[in-house]
Amino acid sequence: LKQNVYLTELASPEEVIARMQLTIRSINGAMLRRVRENLIVRTEACIKARGGHIENLL
Repeated sequence: LKQNVYLTELASPEEVIARMQLTIRSINGAMLRRVRENLIVRTEACIKARGGHIENLL
């Protein structure tokens, strides 16, 4: 989301808000499924690492 909002330079807070709204409207079911799948992978890695660092497990 952040990557899409700040893809190009924005001149004002109003432009940031408008870009955020446009980006949020573009979220689809496939994106949400990928977020869910990634959350599961990260949660399982965290459990496996017993709450420690997980970067090496991802």
